[in-house]
Amino acid sequence: MNNVSKLRNACFAWLTVALLAVVAAACEDDKTSGGDLRLYYPEIERYEGQCRYDNCRHITEPDCAVREAVKNGEIPKQRYESYAANIEEIRGKKKY
Repeated sequence: MNNVSKLRNACFAWLTVALLAVVAAACEDDKTSGGDLRLYYPEIERYEGQCRYDNCRHITEPDCAVREAVKNGEIPKQRYESYAANIEEIRGKKKY
């Protein structure tokens, strides 16, 4: 591999890490610590503002309208579990 190829690969690797850091930071700016993730779950977004706490992440907070809707069958359990798994994955990402 020549020097130009090595430099190109190094730049690509750096840009990939930088881009991931920007996306993670953008996600964590939102009050859900999931950024715009809730926009991909309209059945969850519909309950925005109905929870006890304004910054409810719909994971463990008391008086959560989303978890109550899941319990009542208004939100499919599988969709909620997918949302919760994504939130936990985002929380686990390292900040660069």
